Amino acid sequence: GSKSLRSNRHTANLFTRYSFKDGWLKGFMVGGGFNYRSGSIIYNELADGGVRPVYSSGSMLVNLMARYGFKAGKTQWSVSLNVNNALNHIEYRQTTLAQAGYGDPRSWGLTTSVTF
Repeated sequence: GSKSLRSNRHTANLFTRYSFKDGWLKGFMVGGGFNYRSGSIIYNELADGGVRPVYSSGSMLVNLMARYGFKAGKTQWSVSLNVNNALNHIEYRQTTLAQAGYGDPRSWGLTTSVTF
């Protein structure tokens, strides 16, 4: 059977977090994870009397998060920092023989929330 173009054969995603329940770090949470994608077939070429797939490079991105939450009266407050592509991996995405681009660079976001 032939293999599909532009689909990754292997992918893996993992994310974990840890919440501190006691001590001076109570209310603090840290986490991290990664997203892995193997190379995908970008085109097929004729070689040695047959068809041979040509693959793009694979990639692995690392994401991190930190959160602090506390309660004041009946109101729950939290502040979160998320860092995407924390290692600033320069990902080159070749989607076809004629098209290519770069993946997203490191980015971060700070969010706050209030629940009452």
